[in-house]
Amino acid sequence: MNEPQSLPLFPLPLVVCPSEVIPLHIFEPRYRDLMAWCRSEQGEGRSGSFVIALGQSEKLSEVATVVRLARVLKEYPDGQLDVAVQGLFRCRIAQVRTEHRYQTADCTRFDDRHADWDEALATQAYVLHNQLLKLGTGEVLDPSAYAGRTALSFFMAPTSGLGMAERQQLIEMTDETGRLRFMVRHLQDLIDQITHVHASLASIQGGVGVLSLLRSSRSG
Repeated sequence: MNEPQSLPLFPLPLVVCPSEVIPLHIFEPRYRDLMAWCRSEQGEGRSGSFVIALGQSEKLSEVATVVRLARVLKEYPDGQLDVAVQGLFRCRIAQVRTEHRYQTADCTRFDDRHADWDEALATQAYVLHNQLLKLGTGEVLDPSAYAGRTALSFFMAPTSGLGMAERQQLIEMTDETGRLRFMVRHLQDLIDQITHVHASLASIQGGVGVLSLLRSSRSG
């Protein structure tokens, strides 16, 4: 998509990373129309892709993500839908138009300026990401899940506790080394915060235990 292309636009208070799969509940009539268009396009063998951009129609982020309808999860009697969409690639929005009940965006593909990345940073990000997952869930991903990724940062982002502003900052970066550096800082900071909270909770629980023992000894 090097040439400008017009695609349906779905403004939302979220940022989708390339390759990420997210669920959406579709209830507004204009976006039901958009989903109908996607399904019709896919039925004809085309991608039926559209753009998800952070913000409101009046104030959208310039860099967004082109996504595809991956699956319809549930259809409701009143026409509402639960769907899963998958991020494909980033784009830059040049102009927003109103040609249907939903808007369309004139956009061009937004790619990295540098294809290479720092392997040491990638390894550091991998280790920290697994450390965070272990702290948060008690489990880690199989190493094969990371294999063959051309953008490790985008793969880790959905399970790294990033806020939407941070996600937007990530997709606006134009090289993987910069994104990995960003992720390493974020992951280390979040791990430090969680570790501190765990230590504080342990201290609180220990203090409560001592108070309980004192009360028990006095009553005895």
